[in-house]
This record gives sequence, C-alpha cells and structure tokens, in this order.
Amino acid sequence: RWDRLGHEPLRGLEDAFSPVYSPDGRSVAYLNGTTDLLVYSLVNGTRDLILDSGLTDVAVWGGGIDWGPDGFLYASGLDGLIRLSPSGGDLEQLTQLDTLRQEKAHAWVDVLPGSRGALLTIIHLTAGDFESHVVAVADFATGTVTEIFQGVFARYVPSGHVVIVLADGSMVAAPFDPITMTMGETISLPDSVKIGPTGAAQLAVSMSGSMAYEPRSGVARRLVWVDRLGREEITFSGWVSEMFQPHISPDGARVAVSIFDAEGWQVWVLPLNGDSRLRLTYRGANNFATDWTPDGEHVGYVSDQDGAQHSFMTRADGSGEEVRLLTGDPRPVWGSRWSPDGEWLLLRTDNQAEGNGDIIAIRPGIDTVARVLVASPEEDLAPAVSPDGAWLAYVSRHRGSREVYIKKFLDADDRELRVSRNGGTEPVWSRDGNELFYRSAADSLMAVEVLPDGRLGRHVALFSTTSYQRNEIARGYDVESGGQRFLMLQNAEQEGEIVVVFNWTQELRELFRD
Repeated sequence: RWDRLGHEPLRGLEDAFSPVYSPDGRSVAYLNGTTDLLVYSLVNGTRDLILDSGLTDVAVWGGGIDWGPDGFLYASGLDGLIRLSPSGGDLEQLTQLDTLRQEKAHAWVDVLPGSRGALLTIIHLTAGDFESHVVAVADFATGTVTEIFQGVFARYVPSGHVVIVLADGSMVAAPFDPITMTMGETISLPDSVKIGPTGAAQLAVSMSGSMAYEPRSGVARRLVWVDRLGREEITFSGWVSEMFQPHISPDGARVAVSIFDAEGWQVWVLPLNGDSRLRLTYRGANNFATDWTPDGEHVGYVSDQDGAQHSFMTRADGSGEEVRLLTGDPRPVWGSRWSPDGEWLLLRTDNQAEGNGDIIAIRPGIDTVARVLVASPEEDLAPAVSPDGAWLAYVSRHRGSREVYIKKFLDADDRELRVSRNGGTEPVWSRDGNELFYRSAADSLMAVEVLPDGRLGRHVALFSTTSYQRNEIARGYDVESGGQRFLMLQNAEQEGEIVVVFNWTQELRELFRD
C-alpha cells in the first residue's frame, strides 16, 4: 500500500509466481511451482484451484498470466494462449503455436483494453536465445498472431503506447492503437530491466499510468554450511550469484550447481577448496536438477537444449560432450537422480504432461521402456534412493498436501509410509542411510531416523530454513558425508530494488511530443 512503509505477506502463498490482480482488486490469481493456476481472495483469504494442467512451465518465470478487463483469466497453454473463467470450467484455445516455426510458447500475455486482443511474446524452442523472442499481438476473434517487434516482453500503457523490453534488458516505447492493434515508430527509454531465465521482464504498468520495475541487478544467493544447531559458515566467501539446487560430489570435494547468467541457467562445478569453478553446459536456457553419478565422473542434469526438457549427462571435468540419456518414456522430465549403485536412473516426469508428474526409472543401455515407480493421480516429486538401495523417498500430494513418503525400492509391494507431519518437501538421505532429512511446511529442516526395516525412529527439528532457498519440487540443499553439516543456499541481501514511477504516462507523452 502506498501509504505504508512495510509490506504485507499473503500467508500460505510462499510457493507463488506471476501474481496478477483481478479487475476489482479483491483477488489475486497466481501460479505455483508446479504450474497450477489458483485464485486467492484478499477479502477472506481463501484459495481456489482453477486449473491443474495444460499450462506451460515457462509461465512461472514471471508475467505468465493476466486477468483481463472482461473478467477472464488468460495464460500460456501447452498449445498457445488460453482463456478461462476464474470460477473454473472449460478453457478456450485462443491462439495456436506454429510448430513448423518451432514456437514453444505464447507467453507473458497482456490483455488489451476491450479484451479484443492481447500483447504476447513468441518463445521458440531455442528459449535461451533471447534474440529469437518476438513480441506479437493476438486477435481473439480470428486467432491470428501478428509479430510487431523483436523483443522479449511487452506491456500496454494507457496513454496509447506500448513499452517493449529487449534481449539485453533495455526498453523502447512506441505509439500503439489497441483497436487496430498496430504500432508506430519506437524511441529508446533510459531505464533497463531485470530479465528472468526465459525472458520475462520484471516490469508492470498500471491502468492509472504508473510503472514499476526491477533494475537489472536482483536477488542473489550464497552457499553456506549450516550445522545441526543452525550455525552458519559461508563458503566461497564473497561470491554471490543466482544459484539453484547444489549437489555435493561423492568424494565431498566439489559441488554441482545451476547458476543463472545472461545465457540462462547453466551447470557449473565448484571445488570446495576454492579452486577455479568450471562451467559444464553451453546449450539451452534451463539446465538444472544436477546430480552426480556414484563414481563422481559425470554430472547429470535436465536441459531444454533440444526443446522439451530431457535428461543429459556430461563429464565433471568438462572434457566430454553433453549426452542425452534415453528415458524410455515420451514425456518431458523435470528431475533426474541416480540410484547409489549407478544402475538405475530415476526421473520425475513433467507435472503438466499425462500423469501429472510420475516417478519412473530406467537402466540406461539395458531397458527401452521405463519402469513406473510412483504414479498417483496427483503430482509425485523428488525421488531419492537410500544409500543401501532398499528405500525410495519421494514427495506426493495424493492426500491433499505435499508430504514425504518412503516405500520399498523396486519392490512389488506398493505400501508406503508417510514420513513428514503436516507437510514436507525436499527429502535427502544421510550418506549412511540412517536418517532422512526434509523441509517441513513450517520451514524447519527435519531429521528422521530410519531403521533398517523401514520403521521410523526419532523425529527432530534441527534449525529454521526461512533464510534459505526453498524448492517445492526437488531439493534445494545437500548434506555432507558425516551428516553434521548441510550445504544451503542463503538468500543474500537484495542487490536491486523496486522502482516505481508515478504519472509515467505523462512522461511518455512528452517524450513523443518532443
């Protein structure tokens, strides 16, 4: 609120992306980490699930949905732009991806006044190449998508202009007619905006004529060791970056981690002794879900370098090629882990594909069809096999909330045992297999004793995890071999800030008048 210095957290919306106000300002629509579309009432605090499938994963990276002045919700669907009522029901396909031109998504929708069309961005299969993104207008009556400018993100301004963010974060503006959906000549603007990993700009324009944006610098993280009492020790001192999913090598000497730069999320190996870090991936905009082979010779990860998300592997010393692993399943994957003996590759399928996210396994070079391990009607996430190969830990939402479970690995007995209490994510085994760690819904790191027969012993809260990166769908930390320290991603101080420009429409009019 403009009359207050502090902000007001919306309780229960920690796993929220791409928020947008309803036209009356009484509700907020948003996406969660698994691309469900929900509506939160600012009046009574209720949450309603509107859509749990059919949306692209790029939508979560910012500006993926819009609440049009006609009262309908608009979003980036698997086949193009979609529209649906905030009360649910059938969705309407508004645009169709041109697969011959290798279009991956119609994203960052901005519905124009009158709701006859919208600005959007065409993202191609080479999503990491921001120069290939194109701003376009969609005519809802005909389904026609017309390209208007080479850029990554666009927003309509009520002064009768459009502002477009370019691949390098710089901005241009031009006159724009929302009736004919045509654009005039552009001029450059002095500001630059932070861009997300798939091209979404941190920019918003209100119908009252204000602009808010985040400058190119942004929130970053640092790697820290945290012991069982919550005491911290910073590693890689002084080095702060946008990082994701650290994973310690089997010998405990290196860390594989995804780092965000101008080319998107790339996989790096960081020696814990302070030696020079090594970049492993050079293709695709999203390379993540790092995992070491048990011998420490290779790093596995998920990459979009050939369009959809698939499993890849490359040598940890950077000497080899990036090799795609056959998964024996046609669905894209969003997570991969090796079994401790190196025989099985476990995969988590895309929760937007058929099955809503299943856990499957395959023996590379032996099997041609994957074996289904967990396939509930709801999402199943974050598989992790115990060091002795006896137990599979995972997260499932088939009982309503996300909970951590264990079951026999590769056993016909499908019985499962719930480990977490009142919500849990991010299961990680201790290196000796005697404990299973997870992150509770109350934001504590929990340690649970697991006996050889699968019975659970002590259940202890170790320390608060509120200041460390959260990962709802995989795991955002790792544990060292002795089980006494945890490698966490600490949220560093915010380098950037939100800039708000009031009466920005007047500034635009004066620029074009000159």
